[in-house]
Formats: sequence, structure tokens, C-alpha cells
Amino acid sequence: DRIAALVDDQQLLVGKNNSFLNEGKAIYKDGTAQPDASITFAGKIYPNSNTFKQQLALLFQEKTGLESSLSNAVALQKKLQDRLESLMVQSGDITLAKRMVPAQIELVRANIALTDLGDNIDVINDVIKGSEVGLEETDQLIRTTKDLVEPSTNIAGKPRVSNKAFDEFIAR
Repeated sequence: DRIAALVDDQQLLVGKNNSFLNEGKAIYKDGTAQPDASITFAGKIYPNSNTFKQQLALLFQEKTGLESSLSNAVALQKKLQDRLESLMVQSGDITLAKRMVPAQIELVRANIALTDLGDNIDVINDVIKGSEVGLEETDQLIRTTKDLVEPSTNIAGKPRVSNKAFDEFIAR
């Protein structure tokens, strides 16, 4: 807003400067017939055309500075407007990213839960496999008297786990 006000002020000054120069030039040309006559311009009275010409020269020199200042102010205003638009886009991106954070957190939690579930399923599968092996070994090794009397093709071989107390019992 301050830059817009600065640009407006500079445009107004450049416009007034041009208006004063054009009006002063017309008055100066009309007053050349009487060089020593006083000239009234912009609420002031100049004693002769020579003094008035110095006023016009000052306005003319000012014109270049005012136009340069206006040009700089307009360039600054454009640069700031472009930067503002860029910041607004970044702000929108940040707002969108902030809105996405809760969903991303939930996705991470879901992935963690799925990973934990996968690990738990692996543990359960290992337990089931271990139980199945244990059941197979039980079927092969431990039999009732009735099972021992009946001939079986599934006679267990040497036990996989050594039991020291049992080995001593058998050896005595």
C-alpha cells in the first residue's frame, strides 16, 4: 500500500510538473514581446521574463528526476507485486502441506500397524510350525500301550533331544 501511494504521489508530481512546464512555456512565449514585464505564474509574481525562464529551467531539470523516480517506483511496485504473488503461492503450498500432515501421520501409523501385524503373523506362523513339528514328533515318539502292541510303520528313530537322566537310567 505504501508503494502504491508512493507511485501515485510520483505520478501526480510528474503530471503537475508537465502541466507547469506546458503552462509556463505558453506564458513565456507570450511574454517575450515584453521581457521586463512581470509574469504571474502558479500564484507567484516573477519580476521579468529572465527570472521566469530560470523557474522554467528548474522545472525542466526536475522533470528528469521526477520521471526517473516514478520509473523506479513503478519497477519497485512490480517487483514487490511479483514477490507478493510468489509468497502467496508458497503460503498456499504450506497451507496445503500442513493440511496433509494429519493424513500422512495416519498413513505412517497404519504402516507401522501393518508392519507390526506382519511381524505378529510371522511369529504366529513360527509358533504353528513349531507346534506342528512338536505334534509330529509326539505322534512318532510317544505311544500308548495299545499303540506299542500294534505293529506300526511309523516307528520313531533316535530322539532328537538328549535326556541325560533317561540315558543314565537305560544304562544301569
